[in-house]
Amino acid sequence: GGHTGEMLRMVRGIPGFIEKFPKRTYVFNTGDSLSAKLAADLEMELKNAEKGKRENGSAASLIAVPRSRAIGQSLATTPISALKTLITCLRIIVERDPDLILLNGPGNAFIIALACVLVRICSFGTWGTSRIVFVESFARVKTLSLSGKLCYYIVDRCIVQWEGIKEKWKDVEYRGLLV
Repeated sequence: GGHTGEMLRMVRGIPGFIEKFPKRTYVFNTGDSLSAKLAADLEMELKNAEKGKRENGSAASLIAVPRSRAIGQSLATTPISALKTLITCLRIIVERDPDLILLNGPGNAFIIALACVLVRICSFGTWGTSRIVFVESFARVKTLSLSGKLCYYIVDRCIVQWEGIKEKWKDVEYRGLLV
């Protein structure tokens, strides 16, 4: 999908991505086989580009998490599915203790960020010290998306790709087009 494409273009644009982040986890929605395939293809591309350079123990994994809310799902049942997603994401954060959580999508972006913040709080800051960065979609020209508005308050950095958004949300970082 569009958000997956944006994320993969951002990752491709990070110089030395494999060296900086030797253990990578791509999280996608259950049933989103296209995003899983695109992430696997990116990993193959990155590793092929690294051939001939020293081996750094690089490893990537793909993990499917339940959707926090399916398209057309009743608002009455959304809290239950969001809780299932949150529990899954809490497990991922605790097991992997990532250095960076890079988010850009709808729905689960907020749940993943919330899971990380909850781990920080429950461990009194000794676990879950991941930097959480939300990058708003380049399609959002004038205001933050709902996910962006929710993430704004709990992430370490909220990055936008259009300057007009910075005028309305004082703590966002404008970085120009990243995708």
